[in-house]
Amino acid sequence: MAAVFLVPRTISRIVARRAGSEPGQTGTVTTEKPKEEEEEDEPFFEEVAGDDPMVLELEERLKKMNGDSSLTLDMLLSPGTVVNFEREIIMMRAELKATPEEEKDVRKELEDNIEAKQMRVVEEMKNVMTDSLKLEFIIQAVLGQLSFGFMVYGQWPWIPDLTWLNMNRLGSELLILLVGTWGPVILTVPALRARKPGGPYGMGYEEKRALDISFLILPFVNLAVPFFAQEPAIATYWVSTFLIGCLYAWSFNTPVEGNGKVTRSGVADVNLPEPVMWAIRSLDYSTGSERGAKQEDEFWQERLRGYEKAAEELEAKRLSTAEQGDAKAWTKSEKDEVKAS
Repeated sequence: MAAVFLVPRTISRIVARRAGSEPGQTGTVTTEKPKEEEEEDEPFFEEVAGDDPMVLELEERLKKMNGDSSLTLDMLLSPGTVVNFEREIIMMRAELKATPEEEKDVRKELEDNIEAKQMRVVEEMKNVMTDSLKLEFIIQAVLGQLSFGFMVYGQWPWIPDLTWLNMNRLGSELLILLVGTWGPVILTVPALRARKPGGPYGMGYEEKRALDISFLILPFVNLAVPFFAQEPAIATYWVSTFLIGCLYAWSFNTPVEGNGKVTRSGVADVNLPEPVMWAIRSLDYSTGSERGAKQEDEFWQERLRGYEKAAEELEAKRLSTAEQGDAKAWTKSEKDEVKAS
């Protein structure tokens, strides 16, 4: 099942407008005018996607902060962290809104926490993967793949001395053979997947789809091929290499629907069967698409509803108090007029 990240559109817009105006808070002030009529017809919660107002606002801040109009959230080292921090900020602002003015210590603590989270968002937005690091990953993958070829053919020039592990030379050679056999799945594919999109060496959605599928099926290939080959290590190495190449060719010749829908994690949802997409999202653990995110979002939704209800009750209480004060003042003025007459 797809993990969704539910965000209140009303609160996000109010927060965006008040970010730079409330005491103890910092943020980006937007010039968007409130559209009460439109908001009444819109659902209060929505799935965070590439066109979500919160994601778009974060990307605009990202572009301005780094001076690069081509940046998107999925180019950050940890896009899920940015989105989750922003969610926490929205939650704390809703709680602040529901906190009475008399509770100054609580409000001060919330304001300090909001400012601290905003600073963390700023720090995370600076962590954009450089082109040199992306190139380093590519070089690592290419050199690693070549090295694994030497290993499976028994041409690796250096055999480590592992006698301290009670392993003789034959055991060391067998270990080198295993590393060469499993190298594509434990180093080549992960090194290529580690790159972020953007720039001349970035990973596009088509390439990520090919690498994701490779990472899922290569372990089964490595376990199955040795039963059908006279030279298990060599056969497994070449089957894995050929399979990666075929997946690249297929993926680059199969367009991604909608150019990849950016979700909570900053990762694209591509046109693959849902079980495969679930497994791929599980690979990107800690980005926000991991298992259990749905339960977390439902809990957050319930808490936010509670804060909104408390805020409405507090506002109603303030209005009632103000009306009573006006009524008392009006009654007193009438009595003064009677006495004067």
